[in-house]
Amino acid sequence: MAKKNRHEETLELLVKRIKPKGYAWVRKHWKYFCNGLEGELDAIAFRPKSNCIHYYEVKSNDTVQSYMTAVVQLSRVQRAYPEVHFKGIYITPTTVRRIFNLEHPNGYKQTGKTDRD
Repeated sequence: MAKKNRHEETLELLVKRIKPKGYAWVRKHWKYFCNGLEGELDAIAFRPKSNCIHYYEVKSNDTVQSYMTAVVQLSRVQRAYPEVHFKGIYITPTTVRRIFNLEHPNGYKQTGKTDRD
């Protein structure tokens, strides 16, 4: 599967799974420009119960480089909106399957192994 397709597939699955979990709204590919900082987050969702905005950065591979890129992206949005209560969440295809106890596309149940295993 192409990298872009895997990314979009993971994002779609994430959005589908979090919508019914108490979020007032969920947006994909959210672009921002504030306080001289700009960027895009894969998904952003508002949970009224906690008065918190959760933002998700999806990476196609569970690697150190992907994680570090996500950390930079997530910290940039926190600097852009320091007054907003944000919670950043790094997501990979394995993470989505593990969180929602889904079957792997190859037919086996997720066992806690990462994409690198």
